[in-house]
Amino acid sequence: PSKPKTLPTYERMGYGGKLGYQKDGLQLEVITFYAEDNPATLAYKPEASTLFPRQNLAMGYTAQFKPLSGLNVNLTYSTSAITLNDKSSKEVSQSNYLQRLMGTSKSTAFYQAIKGDINYTLRKTSLGVGYEQVDPNYRTLGAHFFTNDLQNITFNVARAFWQDRVSLSANVGVQYDNLDDKKSHTTRRTVGNIALSLNPSDKIQLNSTYSNFMTHVVEQETFEKINRTAPTEDADADAT
Repeated sequence: PSKPKTLPTYERMGYGGKLGYQKDGLQLEVITFYAEDNPATLAYKPEASTLFPRQNLAMGYTAQFKPLSGLNVNLTYSTSAITLNDKSSKEVSQSNYLQRLMGTSKSTAFYQAIKGDINYTLRKTSLGVGYEQVDPNYRTLGAHFFTNDLQNITFNVARAFWQDRVSLSANVGVQYDNLDDKKSHTTRRTVGNIALSLNPSDKIQLNSTYSNFMTHVVEQETFEKINRTAPTEDADADAT
């Protein structure tokens, strides 16, 4: 090869589409993305290379609706099935509908992500709670960077005063990682934020924000992790 240090890559083609419906405060959307590598486009591949053509199908479902006056609900559910080794003859142990749509029985990983929030507004006061969870290693071939392995819980409140010339809002959130308990430590982050906005006149606007971040790391003992007893072992011990 003329450039042996150049990282070999496959030609990748991707396609996407979105279908939506909106009526009387109800909004529904379905987003689809599909990408596939062409194995015939790799001119040079090292003998010991672990690079294989990949295939990915990702689906996203979004719903926004108002079940009651002043109550807003937003829900998002995303899934991604990605073929990790298209040359492998190993079949997956658990199939899913995305894998069947792709028409493959190769080594395929399936990931999920959930996000939702509920906000209630009564006169000039707004209260809300949000939740987000993304599986570890969640990825698609259509995104270069994607945050994964996290669980977020947030609370927020906002209030307007003085004929809407003063606005005060606050929110607090807690984030966890290590959802599959495979890391040597678990990180918990707590974020608090308070924002104040003043509009004494149409030409003057003042804004002030205070944020506080706290991070806690819980280390897991290696000896404890190695010698952890499986639930089936406990059941056998009780049976004997």
